[in-house]
Amino acid sequence: MFFIGDGQQTIYPGGYSLSEAGISVAGRGVVLSTTYRNTREIAQFAAAIVEGDEFVDLEGGPGRADAALDVPRTGPSPELASFDSVALHDAALVSHVRTLVASGVDPGDIGVLTATNRDALAMLAALRAAGFDAIELESYSGIAAPLVKVGTIKRAKGLEFKQVLLARVDGSLLSPADSGLDEGALERREIERRELYVGMTRARDGLWVGCGHGELPERSHHSLSNVSPFKRPGHSKHSTAPRGASLLEARRAGNAQERLDRLPEDADDQRD
Repeated sequence: MFFIGDGQQTIYPGGYSLSEAGISVAGRGVVLSTTYRNTREIAQFAAAIVEGDEFVDLEGGPGRADAALDVPRTGPSPELASFDSVALHDAALVSHVRTLVASGVDPGDIGVLTATNRDALAMLAALRAAGFDAIELESYSGIAAPLVKVGTIKRAKGLEFKQVLLARVDGSLLSPADSGLDEGALERREIERRELYVGMTRARDGLWVGCGHGELPERSHHSLSNVSPFKRPGHSKHSTAPRGASLLEARRAGNAQERLDRLPEDADDQRD
């Protein structure tokens, strides 16, 4: 019998270790220290997000940091961007998808991932409004098709994409925890950070992370500056798309968001 596990990618509370289930692997476990999915830049960027967080390893003991010591593939640095409004964020995400497709990336190799179902629906609406064919991960059967995949990080667990865009990320998860948080809040925060880590490690070749709820904490800028350039495309001088196109996409994204705001309240922030 052969078991493989990664405690650092645990995104649900509770559960049991093998030792708690009466299965001892002491002295028989081996740490797999080479990652072939991600580039070195993506692996380092993702590891920085959960640096210092504890997790339970396969044998039930505490673990820290990513165990991957050898990452043979290299590529461009991930992009971390913050925006002054959700509409600007969504327009920049659509523009980034357009740039990827124009560079030769198959739309089917692009995954747009979010923390919540509500945000996934918003990204799906924004992409379709911009003329892209897209499919929800809930409806994805695994058959290759030139459709941008959109869904929650939980739904994407076990999948991989050449290009991943993490949308509407909570910027507070990219910085140290505020002092005074109780044990429950800290546990929840660690789970959310691990979920973000899982989303980042779905990316094979390229990673774009966008925060659409205001500026990132300045300390996040410093803690991640060694692995990725920090951009603020919410300001026009950093915009990579023509001004007319950016405004049009922002307007379309805003209209899509307005339609989503009419959803029943119990659909808001629903998670898988």
